[in-house]
Amino acid sequence: MGTVRVAQLKSEGTWCALKAVRKDYVTKHNDGRHVQNERDLLLELQHPFIVRLFGTFQDSVNIYFVMEFLPGGELYARLKKEKSFSPNVSKFYLSEILVALEYMHTNDVCYRDLKPENVLLDAEGHCKFVDFGFSCRAGAGDPMRTSVGTPAYLSPELLNGKFTGGYLRIVDWWAFGILTYELLSGKTPFSKNNQESPYSIYLRVLKGKIPFNKSFPKQARSLVKMLLQSSINERLVDPQGIRTHAWFEDMRFDEVSQRRLKPPFSPNLSSAGDWKYFDRFPGDDAPLTDDVRSRSITSNAIDESLFSDF
Repeated sequence: MGTVRVAQLKSEGTWCALKAVRKDYVTKHNDGRHVQNERDLLLELQHPFIVRLFGTFQDSVNIYFVMEFLPGGELYARLKKEKSFSPNVSKFYLSEILVALEYMHTNDVCYRDLKPENVLLDAEGHCKFVDFGFSCRAGAGDPMRTSVGTPAYLSPELLNGKFTGGYLRIVDWWAFGILTYELLSGKTPFSKNNQESPYSIYLRVLKGKIPFNKSFPKQARSLVKMLLQSSINERLVDPQGIRTHAWFEDMRFDEVSQRRLKPPFSPNLSSAGDWKYFDRFPGDDAPLTDDVRSRSITSNAIDESLFSDF
């Protein structure tokens, strides 16, 4: 949700990512809680693998998030370029993602939208979580009931529309299992295309057949099977159990947490504001706020009370 541009702070010359979110869109879709939540969580969560939020502001059309610029692009783009990652490359990225998720859960935050599009690479090639629009506060036993996220990465209890008992923050570890499979094979295990309904994916999940190819690493296969058990009682949901699994036995997690391991990919940047690792789209050069668009928004299309804190 929103449009992101690379910008430079005039006072300091620092390059940043400027995310603009239309107020009328937020009002129409009743997303005020989501944007406020994202702002609050980004200000609270301070971690080397989570994007930094410098501040927010607003005008008559948009609210703006001023964030750390991550010039390495999406992990998704790297994966599509490489088709799939080697075991060592996969373990590097997954170990940083694991450390970040564990930190969020320790601080009673459920991410709820783990996928390679939401992990960006910084100037050195380390992972950073972005887009906390679906994230929420949740203790270990606090049930959530809002169905959010991307279907290919959703756990069975989220995919099943008839499930009324809610779900716990352990859904993040299911998504971690999906991502582990995806980085090693180049595709997700249960979805065939982006147009599939959540329920069709759910039926495939219940069958429990994960299509491993012959080259899929044996230890990674074991971890994925443990993470993707349809039954919560049989599923691996303990981060310590994931850390100590044989797949990660050669990972030095103390060094991972301190960003001391060398990334497998280091962006080749011509300047601090170089954004060549991002796709360019029509309209990228258009102003985020223009007179024509401002005049097209009627006063009753925006509930300003949603943005009083911005």
